[in-house]
Amino acid sequence: MPPVIVMANDRQFRAHEVISFPRVQSCMLLWCKSGMGKVEADNQRYLFTSGTFLLLPWDHAVAYYPDAGDPFLVAGVHLIPDHHAGHPVEYSVAHRPDNPLADHPSRRDGIPPVCTHVLQGTFSLARELALLADYIVACFQRNTITERLAYQLGAVFLDELHAAIPDTLDKTPFFEDVKQVINYLQSHYMEKVSLHDLADTAGCSPATLIRHFRRQLRRTPFRYLLELRMEHAARLLATTRLPVGEVGLQAGLDDPYYFSKAFRQYHCVTPTAYRETRSLIR
Repeated sequence: MPPVIVMANDRQFRAHEVISFPRVQSCMLLWCKSGMGKVEADNQRYLFTSGTFLLLPWDHAVAYYPDAGDPFLVAGVHLIPDHHAGHPVEYSVAHRPDNPLADHPSRRDGIPPVCTHVLQGTFSLARELALLADYIVACFQRNTITERLAYQLGAVFLDELHAAIPDTLDKTPFFEDVKQVINYLQSHYMEKVSLHDLADTAGCSPATLIRHFRRQLRRTPFRYLLELRMEHAARLLATTRLPVGEVGLQAGLDDPYYFSKAFRQYHCVTPTAYRETRSLIR
């Protein structure tokens, strides 16, 4: 599923104005345009001066502390790394757990995540990223963003992040137990598996496996398994004439009601509706 930009803006803080958000569901590039202050991200404080930036991971917490004498002007671009293309893009971001977009099935971090921890840098060493980020903010401020452009910018922005920041996606190592379970599930997602099966495959305890999965993929092993099954089901619906119940069976779900419910939650449409709009067989 493609990346998409869903929000970009800037804000001039006033002296002593403190703002915090406990759980932001986006991968956010945050930078200082002028002034100074401090930003606390995931319990770590960073000095923020003109030209410095932070790349914040999915589900990050952030708080802003402007300097009293020279409060900063900050800007940010919010990327959804994995957005369901069949669901309309909503130009908003969940900043709190009670937001309607929090944990929405159409929005997810990437696999592997774009980053697993806060990364710090300076635009003096990433000029192309700085120009692209400013352009994205301008598009949103002029209200010229379209869904097509939001997806196009998302893809270019993600590529530029990887080029400009060496510790993002392509350099993020997996824990060995997570890698083993990913490989196992990609070959056995149509079969019944238990948490103990996966822990035995990984050679660790169930608790350790879940903790490592959450840390590196921001999801549990069984959430990852369900995503594999839903993607396989979508391919079958688009490329075969198998009955919906049989599609569910081949995706590893033998309960037709649960399969239809899970498919709708994941793809935001029913299996039948998905086939009607995506089928490659006419």
